[in-house]
Amino acid sequence: MKNTLLRYLVDCGTPEGVQIAYAQYSHGKNMTDKINALSILCLTNSEEKKNALQNFYDKWKDDAVVFNKWLQVQALAPLETTFSDVKRLAETAPFSFENPNNIYSLHRAFGTNYVAFQKDDGSTFKWYCDELLRIDKVNPQVGSRLSGNFNFVKKFPEGMKRKAQSEIKRLLEDPQLSKNSRELLESCV
Repeated sequence: MKNTLLRYLVDCGTPEGVQIAYAQYSHGKNMTDKINALSILCLTNSEEKKNALQNFYDKWKDDAVVFNKWLQVQALAPLETTFSDVKRLAETAPFSFENPNNIYSLHRAFGTNYVAFQKDDGSTFKWYCDELLRIDKVNPQVGSRLSGNFNFVKKFPEGMKRKAQSEIKRLLEDPQLSKNSRELLESCV
């Protein structure tokens, strides 16, 4: 309840909400409070967000499970900057394309973030499909799970739907695309 109320405070744009979220992050006694506060701070473009993300990364980058939470809260942020953040995070150690959980926490989470994923220019679809193909060639099971983020493409606004389907068709032309990914993506065009 307190985290829901805290999110409402931040969503309303109250500076006090950001300060309270940062205090909860800084003084939280358990991971639930810290990760919820971090997630709420990721809704902002504040200095508190930057400080909390850096602090969390410095403390937890060597714990694979907690590192994935750090990736996920950023990939789910409904901000204009999320796409560039996701691309940067894919290059941040210890992120690895050989670790399926890293990919799910970053790529899959981003694909469910319709606010950030659906860019008018279609750049996110192109990037995502390039990444999907790259991952699918190494790990077809992970590739097919990422393909699932296009399940609702037919319900996208018309312009975005065309751009997404154009990128999906490009993927379908690649003979190296795995069978499972191909089957999922064919149902999207």
